[in-house]
Amino acid sequence: MFDALTDIPLATKQTRIGRIALAENNGSIERVYFEHAIPPKACCLPPDTELSREAFRQIDDFLAKKRQTFDLPLTRSRTESARKVDDFVTQLAYGETCTLGDAGARLDLNSLQIGKALADHPLPLLVPCHRLVPKRLPSTPNQRVASFVRTLEAVHPIHISAPSCLTYDEVETTYLASCDDSFARAVELLGFIERSAMSEPFEALISCIVGQQISSKALSTIWSRLQNLLYAVTPESIQSTSFEDIQKCGMTMRKANYIKEVADAVAEGRLRLESFETMSDEAIREELVALPGIGVWTAEMLMIFSLRRKHVVSWGDLAIRRGMMYIYRAEVLSRRRFEHLADSYYPCGTVASLYFWAASVHDRNYFEPDGGMQ
Repeated sequence: MFDALTDIPLATKQTRIGRIALAENNGSIERVYFEHAIPPKACCLPPDTELSREAFRQIDDFLAKKRQTFDLPLTRSRTESARKVDDFVTQLAYGETCTLGDAGARLDLNSLQIGKALADHPLPLLVPCHRLVPKRLPSTPNQRVASFVRTLEAVHPIHISAPSCLTYDEVETTYLASCDDSFARAVELLGFIERSAMSEPFEALISCIVGQQISSKALSTIWSRLQNLLYAVTPESIQSTSFEDIQKCGMTMRKANYIKEVADAVAEGRLRLESFETMSDEAIREELVALPGIGVWTAEMLMIFSLRRKHVVSWGDLAIRRGMMYIYRAEVLSRRRFEHLADSYYPCGTVASLYFWAASVHDRNYFEPDGGMQ
């Protein structure tokens, strides 16, 4: 690839979304660069080959909405997994995309493999828009990158798949209702519970760190600011952003440091999130809590909302404990009783947690006999 080289001539042209440059290699397109990612010392020349002129003609037509795909020879990825991703991206329906987790499930690849292949794809116009942040970001690129992506979306709107939800069925609720009358009443009163999930373990882990000891409303506000700052929440985008800019999203400097340290651990291979799929719940907890800023609660939230482990009932979550007290009409809740109840829900503890969260937002008397029916 030409990314690390600065003396490769690039064919360059001004387009409606800014300057675009492309590199050729042996009769195929090696790399297309958007304006914010053109190497600063690259030798930029007008398109002077048949291939470069045809490439820019197709790019101009795409941006003018005169075509929906490309017919260009692209340099193929060197690994089989990356080629699978290339083929998948190319076959996405026009204007559509999906999460890395969903793509990984279809291709039997982990999210890091998917992300690397997308970052290396020679034609970023085909890559899902929320993954357009380049591998090597300038020192302060974030606002320029976000502005560019918004410009591209204005030309060709991208429809991001809605966040997936934690799934369960009547078998699990029937089992939980059979545990005791109090929980059966909660299931009857609360009905089916929906909670969004996050497919990407890294993004989910950062969200869990941001959410430590703050309200859901505060988390939503800070998370939105962080996404606007980074555009794509990846180890690389976090590494390229200062502690101060992350902290200005509304979190403490200590929490910003934790986020940077987790990004470094993943980028350097010290934390391999893809290995969690084959690990036990306890092994995942132990590996995560060894990192600065990650406690048992953070590890358990990741296990619920991204890894989708089936039996997680977190003592460290105050809302879960409050919901349990409301459902069982208890004034106090000891750790011993909490663990006894959590054990009784096995192997459906995560679904039980959804009900406790839902219960926690009601008034205490909602679960009194006939209280919820009034």
